[in-house]
Amino acid sequence: MSWKRALAGFLLFCVLTGLTGCAAQNSILFRPVDDLIRPPRPQGADTAALLNAFRSGRPKESPSFLLQPVLTGDYQGSSLLFHDLDGDGNPEGIVLFQEGSSTLSEHPMGQLSVFSKEKDGGWRLRQTLPGSGSDVLSVRFVDLNKSGVQELLICWRQAAGRTLFALYGRAPGQPLEDTQRIANYYYSQLDCLDVDGDGQLEIFYVWLDDTQQPVQAIARALRLVTREAATKKAVPQPGVDILGEVRLNASVAEYTSLHPCQLPNGAHCFLLDADKGAGGMITEILLWDAENSQLTNLFFDPEQQTNTATWRKKAIPVRDIDGDSLPEIPIQSQLPGSGALVKSQLQEPVYLTRWCRLTDDLTLAPLADYDCRLYFNATQWVRLPQALAERITAVAETQAKPGEVVIHCYAWDGQTAGEELFWIKTGPADGNVQNTGQANRLMLQFSRTDAGLKQNLDLRFLAVFEEDGT
Repeated sequence: MSWKRALAGFLLFCVLTGLTGCAAQNSILFRPVDDLIRPPRPQGADTAALLNAFRSGRPKESPSFLLQPVLTGDYQGSSLLFHDLDGDGNPEGIVLFQEGSSTLSEHPMGQLSVFSKEKDGGWRLRQTLPGSGSDVLSVRFVDLNKSGVQELLICWRQAAGRTLFALYGRAPGQPLEDTQRIANYYYSQLDCLDVDGDGQLEIFYVWLDDTQQPVQAIARALRLVTREAATKKAVPQPGVDILGEVRLNASVAEYTSLHPCQLPNGAHCFLLDADKGAGGMITEILLWDAENSQLTNLFFDPEQQTNTATWRKKAIPVRDIDGDSLPEIPIQSQLPGSGALVKSQLQEPVYLTRWCRLTDDLTLAPLADYDCRLYFNATQWVRLPQALAERITAVAETQAKPGEVVIHCYAWDGQTAGEELFWIKTGPADGNVQNTGQANRLMLQFSRTDAGLKQNLDLRFLAVFEEDGT
């Protein structure tokens, strides 16, 4: 029984010292009271040496710290990063951490320490910089001023859930000790893009600001610049200027994705999907106006503060649907007569979806092979021939089983709905309909047994698909 007593004693020791999970989420706790609390297994001598240099340099009055692993992206899971920050060909070391606390119930702001490797192989602290949140969402290194030296862009998350990005760097030719936090902004979507086509990358971000009323939403491009020294003894300072800024639709729940693209005529545009909740989805089309050197929102109505040109009821995101490397936009319109068929809360109108491409003359042109689709959800759809789409109306009905929807299709003479012709169903299969035997597949059933119905309605090209092509 002695081994059981030993095990119980060890577990109690772990609880008292915080080893068993009292540390803040996504963090690794280090305390000097014992050396049994160890970091993740080092991935080489540099990692171990860097961590030892960081630990040995901690102030005696506050030696506890929390390593902060990156949560997403290329550096996911890493708290110690290595990258050449000064262009000398040798990587510097970066430690992402928080100051520790006794209870760890707080959410201290993250920090980062930058080290350089000395000739003797040791690591020397060059700078410790403030973070902008308690979690490190992502890290990227990017040259934003064509200097040949990359800046450090870190996306942070605060305890309240808001996200900020912080840009770290220094003026060209300045030492590592001059590294500073250059910019610090809230964001909803973020990327580093050549917005104006001059070959230099900018920080392009979107921010939906619900901290004020009315809610404001903007898209903004920031350019990294060097500000000249005010005096002879002063050194040049890095900064950011606003290259372009444009107002967005603020009546959205969330901006969900950003799709940069270049039109055949060379114009740079940015497609921004926005979820309007029960109000559907839109895509903001942002364009760099080279003639006037400004960012524009192509279909934004400044009086209504919205964009209706790219609206759809279903939350169908922008995607490259035809494989031409350019993203296309789904646009929906309600089938004529569909609204009049809605008789209960379980029913809703049916919308016809057409996939459109932004042309050189800045119009939305439907793709011939990707029009007349009825979507059940973001991935399941039915394609109708154009001639058939003009001769039917429909209503969607939610069934008792989760995810089960039936679209009832009726004859349409342009004014009134006639008899039900056929219905299409998605959701768990049942025994009343012949199907592929797979759950969550689309099923087609004719409402009449008239042998000539298919030919009379020109259903020869009716196709039932899922987004993977099956």
